[in-house]
Amino acid sequence: MGEESIAQFGGVLAAPVRHPRRRLAAGIALALAILAAVVLGFASHHSSAMSRLGVVTDPENFGVPALAFSPDGTTLITGDGNGNAYFWNVATLHRTATAAPPSFQGTSVALSHTGTVLATGHLNGITYLFDVATMHRTAEVTNPGGVAQTMWVALSPDGTILATASGNGRTYLWDVATARLVATLTDPHSGGVDA
Repeated sequence: MGEESIAQFGGVLAAPVRHPRRRLAAGIALALAILAAVVLGFASHHSSAMSRLGVVTDPENFGVPALAFSPDGTTLITGDGNGNAYFWNVATLHRTATAAPPSFQGTSVALSHTGTVLATGHLNGITYLFDVATMHRTAEVTNPGGVAQTMWVALSPDGTILATASGNGRTYLWDVATARLVATLTDPHSGGVDA
């Protein structure tokens, strides 16, 4: 290809250049044009692959501060500001079950990796445990130390340990089978634990 030829890539023209610095600049411009075309093509392909499946609406029209998926991804659990947890079939977007704790102001929900235990955390410092098969409440734990809001809950992969993160900078670990406190972790900077 001679210097008099003109190359075209993705609508960008690269004019012939005779000066070494101009050649370098033209080479860089062409490389950037190629990179831009590749990135735009990648982004276009992936953004078109992402589409909204649908919308689920809280039955009581409360805010939804908490979300969790089942281990197999077929169920979405939403926790609302009134403290309830709703199970939704992801494919049909129909509600399949409800866990209704006696507390209001829910903050978080967690499902064990086995999909058998649900935990719901609440601003009053209480966390409720449910048997997912029956949606019956099996236990409740209360963060010690007065008003220690439960900001976040998590279950260990085997579902035997519950962690409750509190606004007082402590995370409490509980034995799920006995609902007994087994350890307390304190934030080194005395901040609230949000997640």
